[in-house]
Parts: sequence; structure tokens; C-alpha cells
Amino acid sequence: MKPEDGLIFFDRHQSRRPKVILNLLKNKLTVSALYGGLEYGLLNYIGFWKKLDRQEFLNSLDQAVKMGYLTGERDALKLTERGAQQQSRVLPPPEASLRVKFDPAIKLWLMATQVVSEYSFKNTRYIPISEDSQINFMVKKWFANWKQSETSRPKLVQEYQQALGALCEQLPKEEADWFVNYLPNHHDLGLTVEQLARVNNVSPFQMELRLRLIFRKIFSLVINNQVTPFNQLIGMVVQPSVLPKSTWQTLQLLQKGYNVDKIAELRRVKINTVKEHLLMMAILLDNFPYQQFLSPGVAQMEIAGVDFQTALQEYPELTFFDFRLSQIRFIKERQRQ
Repeated sequence: MKPEDGLIFFDRHQSRRPKVILNLLKNKLTVSALYGGLEYGLLNYIGFWKKLDRQEFLNSLDQAVKMGYLTGERDALKLTERGAQQQSRVLPPPEASLRVKFDPAIKLWLMATQVVSEYSFKNTRYIPISEDSQINFMVKKWFANWKQSETSRPKLVQEYQQALGALCEQLPKEEADWFVNYLPNHHDLGLTVEQLARVNNVSPFQMELRLRLIFRKIFSLVINNQVTPFNQLIGMVVQPSVLPKSTWQTLQLLQKGYNVDKIAELRRVKINTVKEHLLMMAILLDNFPYQQFLSPGVAQMEIAGVDFQTALQEYPELTFFDFRLSQIRFIKERQRQ
């Protein structure tokens, strides 16, 4: 990684913790990571890059500090004026694609494209093989079901090409070109990240970043518009919620009317674990029932912009759960303004 590669995740005026950013990208979701992501406006990067090399990322930030792009301690960094000039300008991933298991979805898309391309050339000897047996199974199942719905090979191939073309038309031309050139086909396996990076005179990190952003856009379009035949394909790796599985299970019990103590008993977990799940819900969901968990007295406390110890001096009865939940509500209200 080059020193300027990681600057996209930092801000000129707000110090940000690299550990939080890494945990979001790699889908290591704790309350601390999610709260930091909320503060930084980076929640849409959850699970964006699970295989990103942690040490390589941190080393690039160390180099960025040495070159004057970032300032602060390694625990919390912000952009310098020089760093802001070097920062890549890209839009964050769309929220709608957060429920998609990102890396499996990319693998599905690439293999499905290869399968349809070989099918269009009547290559009966082609056998789709992935290192991931589950990906193999899902693509074969999707393709078999799809073939049953169409009357002929040309019609099936045409439907795929038209759907892919319609999606690409909703991307900027440069992004559509990158995306199409990356896809495998009957003639070749598509350009690699390194090849695309050389052609576009950017680092491999920057190229893969852009490709991943494009895939997230594509998946969002597929989900929002139910684009056939891709919605059936990507639907195989869409999760019921953006919440981590254990937190989602707690939500199901909460919606049935159980209180915190009863949920802890039913799930055989600690009460504090249930409270952590509630904080995650408050961060990730738009309709969290704050009034159900914050007493009117706590809700009226002035604790925005202060740490817990300072707030405790003013409000001795305050618990950390109340404090953090109040902060989450305040940040989300501020961001909606």
C-alpha cells in the first residue's frame, strides 16, 4: 500500500482511530467499533474489505504520518492540509447493500458471468469450479433454476446481457468500463486488479477500492430494483438484517415483548450482553425505541460531547448504558439535520 491509499477513511477536522476503521472494514463488529463508525460516518463500510491486510494498512498510515499526510498518535489520526489534497474523492458504499454478504456475492457474480459466457458459446466441456464449494453449489442451483424459466439459449443469454447492460448504464462510463473489463468471459478471465491499476495509473489498493465500491453499487441496484436474473443470484447471500446474527436474535425476542432480563434468561447470556445488543441496534437501525430504555430524566441530561467520567460527576445515577445510548441518539439526530 502507498502512504496515500488509506487517507480516504480519514477527516481533516476529526481524529479517527485506525483500529475502529479496520474493525469495520473487516467486519469485526463490537459496540466500540460500531459507535466509532457512527461518529465517523463510516458505517456503510461494514464488511467492505474482510481480507485487507491489517499490518500493511497500519504501516501505510505510519508512512502517511512521516510524509505529513496525517497527524496525531497512531491511536487517533486526522488529515493535515497536505493529506486532504492527496485524499481520493469517492462516494461511500450505498446503505442498501449492507445486508449482502459482500465477498461471497462478488464470487457468485464472477462465476455466474463466466457460466453464462461459456453457455452462450455452447461450451459443453466447461465445468464451473471455485475453491468455495458453497459458491459452486449456489451458482449451479441458480443457473439450473433460471434455465428452466427460459425457452431457448439465445433468449436466456440476451436477458443476461440486457440486464447487465442496464446496470452498467447507471454507472459513470469509466466505472462501467472497469467493471466490465474485470468480469471473466469465454475468451479470458478478465483483467486483474493489478492490470487495471497499471492501465489507470493508480495503486492496486486504489483500484480494488474502486471495484469494491462498484460492486456495492451494483448489488444495491439489484436489491432495490429486483433486477432479474441477478436478484435470484444475489438473494442467496442477502441476510435478514444488517445486525450481527446474535444481535438480530435478541431483536426478535425484543419485538415479541420480552424485557432485557427475560431475553438474557431465554438466550442464556449476561444482561450486559443484551444491553450491548441494544446499543448495536440503536446504532444500526433507524427506528430504535429509545423511550423504552431511557427514562425521561436521563433523556433530558446534557451529556453531548463529554466523556462518561465527566458526565458521572454531574449525574451520579447515570449508567454507562444510558450514557452511550443517549450519545447514539444525539449523534443520529445531529446527522439527520
